[in-house]
Amino acid sequence: MRRSTLFLVVWGLGGLAEGTPRSEQYLWNSLPLALQQELTRAGSAGHGDTLYEVARFSDGAATLWLLSGPTTRCKAPPTELAALEGPECPVSLYLQEGALFRRVGEAHGVLSSATPEAEVGSPGGAGLPTELRFSAPIRDGPQKQERLTFADGGYQSELVAATLLDPLTYELLAPEELERRARQDLDRGHFPAAAGRLTTLCRLGCDAERLELLGLSALKSDSLPRAEAALHQAVTLAPDKASAWLTYGDVLVAEGKKGEARKAYAHAQKDPVVAPHVKERLDILDGKKK
Repeated sequence: MRRSTLFLVVWGLGGLAEGTPRSEQYLWNSLPLALQQELTRAGSAGHGDTLYEVARFSDGAATLWLLSGPTTRCKAPPTELAALEGPECPVSLYLQEGALFRRVGEAHGVLSSATPEAEVGSPGGAGLPTELRFSAPIRDGPQKQERLTFADGGYQSELVAATLLDPLTYELLAPEELERRARQDLDRGHFPAAAGRLTTLCRLGCDAERLELLGLSALKSDSLPRAEAALHQAVTLAPDKASAWLTYGDVLVAEGKKGEARKAYAHAQKDPVVAPHVKERLDILDGKKK
């Protein structure tokens, strides 16, 4: 496998960033027969309507398949991973050489980077990666990743300090630096940039504060579904966070969900500091103020 100093960046395989091989969905019957046989031997056989999510790297002679699914394989996450929403689906790595497949590793979480860099627009990528990084919340701290390094015919896994690709500059940064830039974007009114950087940060896990910032930046970017999802998570994690309830109400109003917005504002109104802002919004909803 050839080496490169270039890096790339990706929540699940479905969140692959620009430059990495695109994720595709395969039905069980559309997977190569030899891969079906390997999955059957591993106890992961599917039925005709079973869906798998797949990303592939290829150097022309061999192809690395990153395969997630089926949902029947999803299970409680490993003990070192923080509790994810619902069962965790591991990503199985299979190396294809000709018509033969062999399993070469397993990862957890979201593909975050690959070395060498895949070629943008190439359906199978460009070169087999010697290193892969996957992001998932870690129990002993959110700023780590699972690194898979190719050695002795397979990928060996270890936990390492996290780095993330800045979606604007394509630099590899520590999470703290990426968050600093995201907050700076918010201060300057560069809301789409802030939303992109915060979304990348959340691949390592987001607390209520980060989720609130993501929701605000998404709202200001007119990305209402993303804003609603982020703020719903924020108030679920921190039910007493009045500022998040206030912004959540604003998003729901923008979506035309006025009844739900009133409920969100009712939560925010419990905080005397936020209450005057809630009254202004309710006056507008009631037609008392424009």
